[in-house]
Amino acid sequence: MIEVSISEACDVNPPKPKLASLSDDTSVLFVPMAAVDEVSGTVSEPEFRSLGEVRKKSFRSFQPGDVIFAKITPCMENGKCAVVPPIPSGIGFGSTEFHVLRPKAGVDPRYIWHFVRQDGFRRHAREAMTGTVGQERVPASFLAEAPMPLTSADAQQVLADLLDSSLAAARSAGRHLEAARRAVTRFRQATFAAASSGRLTADWREANPMPVVAPGPALSSKAATNSSGAPNTNDLTEVPETWAWWTIESITDVMKERNAALA
Repeated sequence: MIEVSISEACDVNPPKPKLASLSDDTSVLFVPMAAVDEVSGTVSEPEFRSLGEVRKKSFRSFQPGDVIFAKITPCMENGKCAVVPPIPSGIGFGSTEFHVLRPKAGVDPRYIWHFVRQDGFRRHAREAMTGTVGQERVPASFLAEAPMPLTSADAQQVLADLLDSSLAAARSAGRHLEAARRAVTRFRQATFAAASSGRLTADWREANPMPVVAPGPALSSKAATNSSGAPNTNDLTEVPETWAWWTIESITDVMKERNAALA
């Protein structure tokens, strides 16, 4: 393994291809910034346009296998970077806020993608940004001069495969964790609903009769003054006969009195 600059492994922002011989009706891939998923690092919402719509405009051009890297804040910090997917026409255009890294012969695009998506690399890129606040951009010179390790093509593929597998496992674990969070939230909501309706403690209360809870006191004059006038929602939930509705103000006042008595 040797250390090289990114410009030794990739062409940085290569020139537009010569397209004069192609019809305006030619379908080309178009990638606005929003089409790149910052979590997965993929072109998740590709668009297709006619070549006539884009050929004379200042869009960034690229081809399958290029790595597009967001240069503007906060897209760069958020990880908007992707390997350009296959394109039937082989021609792609996108936001001018992308830098394009075109891997040279023997360089795996996924290896480049994994390298520039590292948190550490993006931190260095953030430090190199120039421009006014809110419109700062990573200069092309930073990418061209940034050092990176480079190994043989076979070793790059092995490393990229390993990193792909690790990311897939991490994303799967994240999805399972999010599903667990949603399940816990639903369980909590169901538990509170069962508790407030009396279903949760019905058997216990039948075996352990409790005195009837007195109705809660009226709102204080201050609370009544600040009342929004929204309709009373006490009738939305039926509570057991031995229960009563109390305002949060009444409960907290009681707690304050008890705390004061214990002090």
